[in-house]
Amino acid sequence: MFRILISLVLICAAIILGPLLADKQGFVHVAVGNYTIEASVTTTVILLIITFVVIHILWNLINRIISMPGGTARWFKNRHNKKALNKQDEAYIAYAKGDFKRTLDLIERSSPIEKLPINALLVSAKAAFNIGNFDYTRKALDEAQKRGAECQTATTVIRAKLNLKVKNIKAALEYLNSLKPNCRNTLIYKLYYDCYKAETDIENLYSVANNLVKSKIISIDDCRQIFCDYFENQLKKAANADDMEKVYKLLDKKDRVNSKFMAPYIHKLISLGILDKAKTLSLTLLKNNEDQTFLESIAKWDISIDEVLKYLKKQVAHNIISSDNNLALIKALANLNLKAGNLQEALDEYNKALKLSQNPDIYAKIGQILSMQQNYTEATEYFSKAYTISEKEKASKVLSFKTTSSTEDDEPFVD
Repeated sequence: MFRILISLVLICAAIILGPLLADKQGFVHVAVGNYTIEASVTTTVILLIITFVVIHILWNLINRIISMPGGTARWFKNRHNKKALNKQDEAYIAYAKGDFKRTLDLIERSSPIEKLPINALLVSAKAAFNIGNFDYTRKALDEAQKRGAECQTATTVIRAKLNLKVKNIKAALEYLNSLKPNCRNTLIYKLYYDCYKAETDIENLYSVANNLVKSKIISIDDCRQIFCDYFENQLKKAANADDMEKVYKLLDKKDRVNSKFMAPYIHKLISLGILDKAKTLSLTLLKNNEDQTFLESIAKWDISIDEVLKYLKKQVAHNIISSDNNLALIKALANLNLKAGNLQEALDEYNKALKLSQNPDIYAKIGQILSMQQNYTEATEYFSKAYTISEKEKASKVLSFKTTSSTEDDEPFVD
């Protein structure tokens, strides 16, 4: 534009200066209808320049006037956006304080739901859920889900969390399972853990246990407890030799000589009639770890395994295992003898056990043996003693419970 003005000025100057230098002024005649306008060249050029300048000024003025409403609209729009952002910031603060009703009110007044930013949508959805406005929660999450793949993942996680909060575990797991494997992070594994724990789903807890430890959601001790629960669960479900072999493969080298695992495992083998493996594992365990847990387990076997009975007798005979004060060993020998049909030996062992513990179960076992020996009078006495002791123990537990409850009720109220 500036160059055009310079060019126009130079042309006008040439037109004016040309006639002046020639000592002869030129004239311009303009005929309009019956009128004829005559003016010098200089005057005409000056008028043209003035006309051009006036038109230029008027053109800029008109443009300014036309653009004023747009600028005003932009000013009002920017002012509205600023107020909306301020309200949303206040809403975030209210949400952090737990004032969910005010949070939702501020966000609703800041903008229509379709124009809310993703953060405001998610916060408003959670605030609405906490005050029971589930329709708004659904609308906000549906709107957020339209904002792209990342937003879709975020809304899925929030839906899972909210369903978990209202104990709708099935729906929460459906949302979590719909996420891609590469989306699984600490938060996702924590939600899985909470869902499986709420459902007492031992198998799925076991399946994610290692990831839970890696994500530092649970400790190694917690992971170990999950494994113990899973082992116990699988052992209960085992119905044949193949199932038992799968359960055995769960155990590592140390666990296979640990009575905590092997005692119930061998007991289950016996109940399923898998005696060869039960014998082998029992002898291996006794040679490596003759602890009380396994001996207590043997005292409850439903049958006798001759090799195990012989091994224990041999150890006692050679004073390798002392049987004088070993109640678990005495009960184990007594039970194996009883199941093997060695009634007198079983009776002798149970009498030894009775000297160490006035247990109603021992009295009942002696009564059973005496009955099998057709000594019914004495058997009745032992059964009676077993019943009496058992009833006293029950009465003692009830009295202890009542005393404890009374003591708790008498405690002064502390404000």
